[in-house]
Amino acid sequence: MSATCRLQLEPGQLTAWLWRRGQLEACGSFPETPAGFADFSRFLAVDRQRRHLLLVNREEETYHTEKLPRLPHRELRQLLAARSRRLFPDTPWHCAVPGPHDSKGTHSASLMALHDDQALRHWLTCIEQASASLAGLYSLPQLLPALLHRHQHRASQALVISQHRQATRITLLEGRRVAASRLYRLPLEPVGEEFCRDFLALGSRDPSGRQLPPLYLIGADTWIADQPLRAFATCLTTSDDSARALLALPDRHWPQHQFSAAAARQARQLRWLHRATAAVALTALALSAGQWSTIVPTQQAIERERGRLSTAEAALEKLHREDGASAPSAAQLATVAGQLLRRRDAFADALGHLASALEALPEIRLEGIEWQAPAEPSGTPTLAVIGHGIDDEVATHLRKRLNEPGPQATGNGSPPPAEFLFKQAGAGQR
Repeated sequence: MSATCRLQLEPGQLTAWLWRRGQLEACGSFPETPAGFADFSRFLAVDRQRRHLLLVNREEETYHTEKLPRLPHRELRQLLAARSRRLFPDTPWHCAVPGPHDSKGTHSASLMALHDDQALRHWLTCIEQASASLAGLYSLPQLLPALLHRHQHRASQALVISQHRQATRITLLEGRRVAASRLYRLPLEPVGEEFCRDFLALGSRDPSGRQLPPLYLIGADTWIADQPLRAFATCLTTSDDSARALLALPDRHWPQHQFSAAAARQARQLRWLHRATAAVALTALALSAGQWSTIVPTQQAIERERGRLSTAEAALEKLHREDGASAPSAAQLATVAGQLLRRRDAFADALGHLASALEALPEIRLEGIEWQAPAEPSGTPTLAVIGHGIDDEVATHLRKRLNEPGPQATGNGSPPPAEFLFKQAGAGQR
């Protein structure tokens, strides 16, 4: 199997890296020109079975942190996807990373996006046209938590200043999530404490009067020696481009969450499904005759149980007719099943409606939500919203927005999936 090829995308060029003789070596550099795109396509054609990991280190990126209520995994994933689409409507390259819930039962989630610029599309088009396998699309800060973890970093926050080719990047990490990051083109003066505080203030994380988070400097010895904060920092020595240390991380340490669009992820999942199906078929062919002798009686026993079940269902239907009542038809059962499925999805849809409506009312501080499912499958569930700043006027305004079908709901003009009630924290419902 071919080794994974790392692709490093920086302003103006893309570099390909491969492991050779135990070292990560550059095997091609392609400028951001028509000739460079053509050379890259020829490079991909040499080995079409090779996996590729694309690491982007450019200025065209956005980071956003948001707090969300504690939800089941499926509903949280749907809500994060909806928030990403709303925050970054102009790009398909967005990524949402939820964090662990805190003592108040809320999640801090990082929402990230790569801008949909023409250069990025050119490189991705080359990969698609060559039928090459793109196993992952990442922004450089996403790999910093894995690098620090290998150096025994355990603090809840970290401020990382890294040296790059013709640029310096400063990144704030919260746990294993990227809270904020920015790439500064050279020339840039050595980074001091005031510069770090100005960076943190951009995201309303200004620690004025408090100590800075644990600080890391990643770069060459000469670069680190010029940094005034080196005496207070953990220094990780690399080449003149710290991206080399990140590219050298094993495949298993690259994060699960990435920027690949849904279509690309589905294509990879389909390839995996084909391979899994082939593996199952080979396993079945490899079964010995003794194993088949065990399987056949089991299948015969299953068929006998199915026959008994059919006999019992026929007897039950006959009993219903004798009592003057008809057994439920398949259409009736399908209708009830559909109603139950819609009720199961209504919770996530109602949260999406609520998040859209609350965007225009930042003065509301949520304390909690209460979900009540109806007794009948066809009934309408109820979502009670509890928080501060919900007076009669605000409740009326919210109810009006939630009852208006359109993009603020689900984007397809459908009505709200639940009845909304509003409660001022410590008071009755409105």
